[in-house]
Amino acid sequence: KSANGGAATLGVPRPNLPYVHLSSNGTLAAPVLVHLGGSPSAGGSAGGSAGRRSRTLDVVQVGWDGKIHAWTPSGHDVPGWPVAPPPPPGSPPQGYVVLDNQKLITAPAVAYLFGRSSGPDLVVRSEVTWVNNQTSGVGSFGFAYAYDSRGKLLPGWPVKMPGILELTDDAMEFLLEGSYQPAAVPVPATAGATADGASGAGGAGAAGGAGSTPSTAGVTAATGGVDDVAVAPALTPPYLIDGTGQIISTYGSAAPGASSVLSEIARLEASPLSGAGGLAGALTGSVSGSVSGAAGFASNPNTNSTGGLKLPLPGSLGPDTPVPLGSSGAFGRIGGVLGYAQSGVGLYSTVDALLLQPNGGIGIKQYESAYPAAGGPAFPGFPAQRQGLDFFGTPIVAPVTSRGGSSVIESGDSSALGAYSLTGSQVPGFPKWTTGWSFFAPSAGDLLSNGHVDLVMTTREGYLFVWKTAGRAAANNQWWRAGHDEYNSDRYGTHSRPPGVPRDVRFTASAAAGGSGGSGGSSGGGVREGRISFVAPGSRWYTGEVAYYKVTFRFGSSGGASSSVTVRLRPSGPSGSKQVLGVPVGTSGVSIQAVNRYGLLGRPVSVTTG
Repeated sequence: KSANGGAATLGVPRPNLPYVHLSSNGTLAAPVLVHLGGSPSAGGSAGGSAGRRSRTLDVVQVGWDGKIHAWTPSGHDVPGWPVAPPPPPGSPPQGYVVLDNQKLITAPAVAYLFGRSSGPDLVVRSEVTWVNNQTSGVGSFGFAYAYDSRGKLLPGWPVKMPGILELTDDAMEFLLEGSYQPAAVPVPATAGATADGASGAGGAGAAGGAGSTPSTAGVTAATGGVDDVAVAPALTPPYLIDGTGQIISTYGSAAPGASSVLSEIARLEASPLSGAGGLAGALTGSVSGSVSGAAGFASNPNTNSTGGLKLPLPGSLGPDTPVPLGSSGAFGRIGGVLGYAQSGVGLYSTVDALLLQPNGGIGIKQYESAYPAAGGPAFPGFPAQRQGLDFFGTPIVAPVTSRGGSSVIESGDSSALGAYSLTGSQVPGFPKWTTGWSFFAPSAGDLLSNGHVDLVMTTREGYLFVWKTAGRAAANNQWWRAGHDEYNSDRYGTHSRPPGVPRDVRFTASAAAGGSGGSGGSSGGGVREGRISFVAPGSRWYTGEVAYYKVTFRFGSSGGASSSVTVRLRPSGPSGSKQVLGVPVGTSGVSIQAVNRYGLLGRPVSVTTG
């Protein structure tokens, strides 16, 4: 299938269209797998076509053609799709320009904004931005859109997100395309549920027998409640947005006066002052004349006066404020507390390094930040200073120590893979070191089925690294890879990992079946009774305990009448335990398939007994 429907063919030379990025052929985002054949959403439209009641997964793909595409497994368009987000309603404020980037670059997040009964919604961040052209991009608005499962824009959306800064005239503008991926979280976000809907660290996967009910530990979210979505405009602390399009919280905040300080710096940088001119001249003391200070400067006593200018002294702008720069975030229980993590740069250290002390050897500080999932100030110990920028990357949340709690794990462009505890400190054994720059995120899983988490990551230069850790595989149920899960849903609580396959399957005959009889009542004809033993898979691949086994007994011999009976059998133990089931007289073959409590199916294994 093509995600290039109606994309513009750019001429040579390129058309002179300031502030316009035309649609084109291509895509950067991974596909998202989600069942779009649900019930009507709160937006009022039906989700999926009538009769599409199976739990098949549809394929969602954004493209640089500016559209969200959705296809069924047979390759047909899902009813209502594709859709192209329209321009934001209204007009930008005076002095603003529309940065009309017509591509869609970040994948949508799957969110149940009005509950599971309403079907899934898709939330996508537009690349269109309103930018203050009078302040070199200081002061901007980004936009997020939400669609129901039939491609209808939800009421209250798009959401206009105030931003601190958007770059419009250098390579950073292009570098930051495709950043700030939305992420969804069930609410109430502060309740005690794991990503698999069970209470307690590592509790998911131990489902018990058939017919057991998963614990929700006081939260309906992971199994049936509503979701909120975290998303950030450029270089701005992320917002938490509810299904009605209301911004309900912010993760951290910019320091007071940040916008006014940056606006004044940008204005001075562009001012045609006499002498050396602009900000550089002001800093070297070669400027004559007077330029009044903005409110942020006037209220800051730590200023110097050069030729009448009042400028902040380097390092005097206040506590450094982390803002995302090309990165996205992830939810997870960090040390047992549900939080939201995202890396970024220091807003004021960036101003110091690039504007107030250019060529002064001052570094731009990078930070890992972690906040309560419901928003607000960072956890104590965060933001934690880190090494490197994580362009196009996200953290994961996974256990890497024997103590059981999960850590925030993130790489970047400076060879370091860090792992942060709830206190912001590096966990023992970290950082790990690579040979270069890593994109996206590491993956966490049990490569050897030995009960421990391993980390896998590639570098941009093409090297693959694997590290073993002491983390318990049973607790690896938070945010274990880029996109959260195997469906790339970017939704905390999505269940995508099916049971594993029964291993070491053996049939042992106990007696010959000499005549008719046995389950199904068909003639034996040489088939035998006995028992089948196998090593149990887990609820999630090879971790935990399945809900039940779907066992099909086939009766009859080749060339004769045949029949089958399917039953559900409860497990007698978790992954790795020995399972035994009886085979009645007259059975010619048996099929065994594991099912977890979310209805996900493992691959079946068949045994011939006749």
